Amino acid sequence: MAGNSPNPRKQANFPVQGWAVVFIIASVIFGILATVKLPNTHPFQHPQELNYLNFEQRLKNLEDQIDQDTAIYRVISFGSSLLASAYDRDSALNARFEHNGRPIRVYRAFYPGAIYRFLENPRLIDFLEKARPDLLCIEDQAFLYDDTKEDLVWPRPWWSHLHHTYVHNLNTIKHLLLPGYFPEPGFDGQIDSTLTFDQDQAELDSIISARDSINYAFTERTVRPKGATKKFNRMLRSLSENGTQIVIVNIPRPAPIETRYLSDQAIRQREKLIQRYQRSVKLDYWSFPRPLPFSYYWDLRHMNGKGRKRFSNWLFEHIQEQYDQSPIISQ
Repeated sequence: MAGNSPNPRKQANFPVQGWAVVFIIASVIFGILATVKLPNTHPFQHPQELNYLNFEQRLKNLEDQIDQDTAIYRVISFGSSLLASAYDRDSALNARFEHNGRPIRVYRAFYPGAIYRFLENPRLIDFLEKARPDLLCIEDQAFLYDDTKEDLVWPRPWWSHLHHTYVHNLNTIKHLLLPGYFPEPGFDGQIDSTLTFDQDQAELDSIISARDSINYAFTERTVRPKGATKKFNRMLRSLSENGTQIVIVNIPRPAPIETRYLSDQAIRQREKLIQRYQRSVKLDYWSFPRPLPFSYYWDLRHMNGKGRKRFSNWLFEHIQEQYDQSPIISQ
């Protein structure tokens, strides 16, 4: 037979060393795109990123304020936007205590959408450890219950952050190459260095619509595990051993929701969780005495001005009673 027949054994194969080089190059490219932000006039990749940096700025300013305050009895409250809408402004509450001759200062710190996972935030823990309040009030919704709002969890886990940065940078490259087809990714904004927690909610004068108070939906809540906040638990024990009283404050939902969003089983689990904490921490639970009608809210969760006045009066009396019973007044 004329000519040479092809030998399948002699087909060229891509060397293993070549695949290793490809893998290394691809890993380096991914590593760069996942960790280094490309130049972009919209600096924030995620809407929660701006919220979180605003929170950190507010916390820094609050830390500076507390360091300069000489009040005898200091109260720090932490929670979500529920706390922000239910509590009077710090300046308003403190003026009332001063009028009553009580050397009490209340400081709010809140993060919109905060759930129990946010309690593990190292910046929040560091702030509370340094402040060492006489009374620490924690919103019940943020402390006791599980939630499915994963999009509100920030900072995100590192693997999620890497993926989000990588996708953001790819979109940035596409925008640079073809700006007419791909809009610039990210969110514009800036951090105001004067931000504080001492502010009002914009919707305080609003009232929930009649339609929403008839046709509404809600999700039953479940009680979160105690071991899910190990760092926060250690911080609570440290504060408690140094004399801080810890209180979980119930911020009620509208009456038809407040009486239904927890099952009987969840209520029992909540009591067990509180009892578990009480074995190692000086912890109390302040339950609001009665549910409030929809007219005290501007949506299914947040209080309006009428609700804030009612809740803040109740809270004011409880904090004052706590101060009157504290060892500080006998010193």
